[in-house]
Amino acid sequence: MEWFWGIAAGLFIFGGVTKSSFEGAAARDIQSRLTMRSDGAAMEVKVTTRPNLRTVAGYLPSATISARRFAADGLPLFAEPDRSRRGKLDRLSLKLEDFDLRGLRVAKLSALIPDCRFDLDLALRQRKIRLSQTGEGTGEVQIVAESLEKFVLQKYPLLKTCRMNLENDRVTLTGEGRVGNTPLRFVIEGSVESADGRSLRITRASASINEVPSTSGAAASLANSINPILHLDRDLGMYGSVDIKGISLRGGRLIVAVKTRIPAEPRWVISHWRFR
Repeated sequence: MEWFWGIAAGLFIFGGVTKSSFEGAAARDIQSRLTMRSDGAAMEVKVTTRPNLRTVAGYLPSATISARRFAADGLPLFAEPDRSRRGKLDRLSLKLEDFDLRGLRVAKLSALIPDCRFDLDLALRQRKIRLSQTGEGTGEVQIVAESLEKFVLQKYPLLKTCRMNLENDRVTLTGEGRVGNTPLRFVIEGSVESADGRSLRITRASASINEVPSTSGAAASLANSINPILHLDRDLGMYGSVDIKGISLRGGRLIVAVKTRIPAEPRWVISHWRFR
C-alpha cells in the first residue's frame, strides 16, 4: 500500500531530499490514506527516522510511525514478497493511539518489528518504499471497557445492554437481552483467554440469569452465546498480523501482549491498491 512506504529509509539520502522534508511528506502521505473518525476528531500522523549517513544508501537503522485519532477498515499495511529486498530497515516502530478499527475504539497499539526489507530500486526511481519482508516483533494492545462494551453490542444485536468490569484479570459482564418474547437479565463472571492466538473468549464462567444462579453448564452456554467477544481476523481484518501471547484485565482495560508481523498482501488488496 502506497501510504506506508514513505516511512523509510534513505530517501533523504537518495536524490537530495532532506530528512525533515522526507518525514513531512511521508506523514502527509500516510494521513491521506487513513480515514477521519466519525466524531470528526483531528487526525495526527508523524513519521520519524534515524538514519546512519556513514552507511550505504538503502540502509536505515529505525523508523517510527506515530498516529492518533483516525479510523481504518482493517490492517492498513502489508508486505509485497515479490518485490526486491535490496533495501534494509532494521527496526520499524508503530505507536498508534485512540483510533477506530471496524467500529472498535482502540486506546493504544504499539509494536516493534525487526529485520525489514524494502524495494530499493523503487525508492530510487519514485521515492516510495514498499516492504518486501519483515521479521516477527512484539507489541501491546489496550482497549478500555467502554469501547469493548460498544463493540460487543454491535456484534451481537440480540443484546440490549452490556456493561463490563475489567479488574484483577476477571471480567464481569452485566447485560440484558431477549430470547423470543422473554426478556433476560444476566451476569457473567469469568476469565478472558485465547486458545488459538486469534480470538478472545470468556472462559471458566459463572453466571446468574434473572438473578437466579446458573449451573456451570448453563453458565458456559451463556458465555459461549457471546463468544468470541473479539476475533482479530474476522472482526478486525488483521490478516494474521497479530498473535495473542498474554491477556491482562486491570484498571478498566483489556491489555493484550502480542507477537506481530506484517503479513503478505492479499490478492484483493493488490488489485485495489497497486494499480491506483
